Amino acid sequence: MSTSKKPLLIVVVVVVIIIIIFFLMQIINPSFLNYFISLPSSTTPPKITTTVTPSIIANISVGKSPSYATYDPSNNYVYVMNALSGTVSVLSGTSVIANVTIGGQPSFAIYNPSNNYVYVTNGQYTVSVLSGTSVIANISVGHIPNSATYDPINKYIYVPNLLSNTVSVINGTSVIATIPVGNAPYGPVYDTVNGYIYLINQKDDTVSVINGTSVIATIPVGASPSSAAYDPNNGYVYVTNAGSSAASGTVYILNGTSVIANVTAPDGSLPSLVIYNSHNHYVYVANFNYETVPTIISVFKGTSVIANVTVGAGLVSITYDASNGYIYVPNSLSNTISVLSGTSLIDNINLANSMYSLYNPSNGYLYVTTYSYSSEVGTVAVLRV
Repeated sequence: MSTSKKPLLIVVVVVVIIIIIFFLMQIINPSFLNYFISLPSSTTPPKITTTVTPSIIANISVGKSPSYATYDPSNNYVYVMNALSGTVSVLSGTSVIANVTIGGQPSFAIYNPSNNYVYVTNGQYTVSVLSGTSVIANISVGHIPNSATYDPINKYIYVPNLLSNTVSVINGTSVIATIPVGNAPYGPVYDTVNGYIYLINQKDDTVSVINGTSVIATIPVGASPSSAAYDPNNGYVYVTNAGSSAASGTVYILNGTSVIANVTAPDGSLPSLVIYNSHNHYVYVANFNYETVPTIISVFKGTSVIANVTVGAGLVSITYDASNGYIYVPNSLSNTISVLSGTSLIDNINLANSMYSLYNPSNGYLYVTTYSYSSEVGTVAVLRV
């Protein structure tokens, strides 16, 4: 056979083999060729529309005025603070497994991964330490401990005392330092880049920067600072300032011990809460308005506002869901939970008297505290999202 005829023979053999394979596949599965016949002419992928179809799977009775909740990944429990009952309800899945008497008015809790303890601020002069469902210590601190943060480097818990103008530093079950700060300290956050603690002082319009057990800087910010959040993507700390009658609300952006930007809130609203979204590296600032005026959520990328999203009225909290990147905003006066994806409002979930929400990564549930101001009876709605 001549050399020039060999390529033609190879092509013929390959075609015959392909025809035989298709013939055999059609015998095995008569609908096999239909797949190729029905292929669309365009290769453009279909448009994907993001939707949320949440469902309430349980309503759990807890104590009076449930205000805050935290999650313990070591046992997958959710701890709910019942401010007017003086108790903490411990939830596993959709069941209450314990109601722990704390005393005082439990208002905040934080989990410590170094010892698996949960630290509960009691609103008076103590912090209760829970291991599982047991109180293992009551630690004396200053007047009105109101919030806390954890430093993973030194394993300390930092607790601001609102009326003592101090921060109690807790190691395990002992106070190892009491740090004088500004007037009405609240809402500390930890900076993973420099290891500093940033603490807002609500009544003197400053932020105290703490390194270990010492204040290393006091930074002037806007009027009535209300909350702070840290963005690990750029190392910035975002401070919301509700403003005053003489000054509009603002967001101050800090880098280290310096203010690098000052952004005015939209439409004269009051920036009150802020949260970081690790899914898209955006920072969401809730601009609260009184009464029935809808809340505006400003979405920051770095030092720029890239969107303003209108949600419901009566914002109380804001929560991030790491599984899908969604932001949940309970609207207590609109009786809804607004769901944001990126810079879009994608759903409003109907839920009356919604207050605080918490995502549980172990079961994919969203826990939402609800209660009526008139009755103070508290429940936790569990949503599958």
